[in-house]
Amino acid sequence: GDFEQAWQEGAALGPLGALVAAKAATVHASYLEPDGPRAVALLTEAAKRATAAAALAAELPNAYYFQAYAIGRLSQRVSIANALAAGHATRIRACLERTLALEPKHADAEIAFGLFHAEIVGKVGALAARFTYGASADAALQHFKAALKLDPGSAVAHMEYANGLLLLRGERAQKEARVLYERAAACRPRAVAGYRAGACRAQLTVAAPSRVSSSSRSNSAPNASTIRCGSSISRASLISPKCTSPA
Repeated sequence: GDFEQAWQEGAALGPLGALVAAKAATVHASYLEPDGPRAVALLTEAAKRATAAAALAAELPNAYYFQAYAIGRLSQRVSIANALAAGHATRIRACLERTLALEPKHADAEIAFGLFHAEIVGKVGALAARFTYGASADAALQHFKAALKLDPGSAVAHMEYANGLLLLRGERAQKEARVLYERAAACRPRAVAGYRAGACRAQLTVAAPSRVSSSSRSNSAPNASTIRCGSSISRASLISPKCTSPA
């Protein structure tokens, strides 16, 4: 859990530690760094290190995955217009396609690809998403389902599937999303994914108890803003925890 130290130690190793540094920096910037400009700097550096690793080891799947991961998180720090204008979507897609070409069973890449499609459709609309970026709701769902098939015990796969549904369908996806969040919250998280499962538990049971409880009493799902755990193109788990489905 000491991501800043992991970043420093990985960076000290040069190319050999590039992915360790990139992973640690991205997690630290995403969850722990309170200073916005410093977070942007960390994410930018993480993407550069992953890119450098890919140049040295072109057959290493995670060199491409961590590029997508860092760039996706970086995209969250700017407006959607700026992110798209900077070519982030094109680069993320290329990195995830390369990841899956090298490692077809990369569950985290499937999760990230699902969010890639869902985020773009949710932000620019189905028509623009399809014709400009080749993104679609159907592709998003296929990637989420593939991730769960590869790793049915992944808390993050359940969480991000729920996030994707809310991006694509809004209020209509509330009930299905809540079921997925409950399954994620039932997980016994480890390492990075602990932050995500903890966030879902908070959303479901702590963050807005009055709205959740009142919704439960009326047998209707809470508002999407109440239950949604924040989504991102690249929030896929780095270490997927195992979970048990709630009774």
